[in-house]
Amino acid sequence: MTTESIPGAPETLVEEIIVRVNGAFGDAAVPELHAKLRLAYAIESLYNREAWRNWEVKRTTSINWEACRGEPDWNGMSEFRRRSSQGTTELCGAQYPSPLTVLPEEGEIVYYADMMTSSGSWCISLTVSENNREWLSGLVHAGLLHDNKDAAVRHALVLRQLATGQVFSG
Repeated sequence: MTTESIPGAPETLVEEIIVRVNGAFGDAAVPELHAKLRLAYAIESLYNREAWRNWEVKRTTSINWEACRGEPDWNGMSEFRRRSSQGTTELCGAQYPSPLTVLPEEGEIVYYADMMTSSGSWCISLTVSENNREWLSGLVHAGLLHDNKDAAVRHALVLRQLATGQVFSG
């Protein structure tokens, strides 16, 4: 299928990127401040309809980075970054995002892969603090903490499948 067969489709990849960067986010958005990030996001969104799930925002009213909950707004009052990719870990043939190897700074949010959930959430979000630092360090050592909810949920589901005999090494 060529782009000519899609009504209104850009004819080249470069045009598609320009449309997404200039049109989708508006020319009024701070063009220089976030230009490189906007371009990287536009390229990623060409092959991933939910590219926003891989991005984080830090608002001026917060000291913490948080996951984007939709398309980034690219305003000049916030910072944006792509989530760090830590690769994958394999356990008995099943893969999940690799857990944290270092505990983040106080105030950062981490996610515990909880395979024993009764609520169906599969993860617990925790804020790193002086009071829980030692306990969270033990969870890092055990390989059960992640920097995002999706990774913790995927990890917990693999652990649950392993515990119930649904995953076998072969």
